[in-house]
Amino acid sequence: MPTKQVSIRHHYVPVFYLKRWLLGGDRIVEFSRPYGDKVKPRRTHPSGTGYVDRLYELRGLPPELAQQVEENIFRPVDTRAADVLEDLHAGHGPRDARDRMAWTQFLVSMLMRNPEELRSMKDAYARHWRLSNKKYERKYQMQRRESDPPTFAKYLAATPEVIVELQAMKAFVSSLSAERTSKHIFRMKWGHFEMPFTAPALLTSDRPLVTEGFAKEDSYLIVPIGPKRIFYAVNTHATADRLMMLTPNELVQRVNLAVTARANKFVYGATDHAIDFVQKHMSADPALPMSEKFGTNHKVRKVRRRDMEMIEKMLSET
Repeated sequence: MPTKQVSIRHHYVPVFYLKRWLLGGDRIVEFSRPYGDKVKPRRTHPSGTGYVDRLYELRGLPPELAQQVEENIFRPVDTRAADVLEDLHAGHGPRDARDRMAWTQFLVSMLMRNPEELRSMKDAYARHWRLSNKKYERKYQMQRRESDPPTFAKYLAATPEVIVELQAMKAFVSSLSAERTSKHIFRMKWGHFEMPFTAPALLTSDRPLVTEGFAKEDSYLIVPIGPKRIFYAVNTHATADRLMMLTPNELVQRVNLAVTARANKFVYGATDHAIDFVQKHMSADPALPMSEKFGTNHKVRKVRRRDMEMIEKMLSET
């Protein structure tokens, strides 16, 4: 039986999302700063940008297992969200709770799946992995084998990097559920609308969600879903009313400024007409990784004996 081919090209800006900026052709415009501070436009197919090879790879595992995060998590999320996006552009919106959850999962994934977030989480996890305390030391001494290092701190220090990274990826996958955030977004009041023909075109970026949190009464989430279409989620109808009071030009200006200023590496448009705007505002206020608070609000789960033995066995068989 032939081995299933899995892709190592992992898109953190999904292709189905960027395809909405295609205007009758097969290319969008990617704005970036490949050399110094000057923004350069590049025409590319949506599949040719917003990716890092092996970004979510589980290093150290056999090839047939290494791409599980991409194959079993992000691909299904994007597949379901693509159907919802199709409905949004047809003017329908999510049809039922299943569609609503699919779109929620996509939105939450866009907060977490970028290379900067993953790198920050891995770094934070590795730092905190080496930390021990009296509780862990007591538990370690109770199950320590004669061949093991004398202390849990030394045991952790001797842990192979590949095992630490596998545990960090497990924490990353767990964080993607973001249960509290997901529940809140799911329950928010949703809407979407098309901008008039005379309004400027909307841009997007590798950080396309416009929000400053969800807890306040006037909190909101806005994401451009095409050059002329916006999706929003709000806590109150009053916030939606204030949004609608903006002129189309004002709203586009605010959204374009937010997605451009928060961009890390890429801004996208249907044409290169916005190059001066992107040059002025790109990465002016970059989004900080959510894992900046990893050390204070996320407890690093120390590897259990059976975890270590399982991983050691996997590594010895590869």
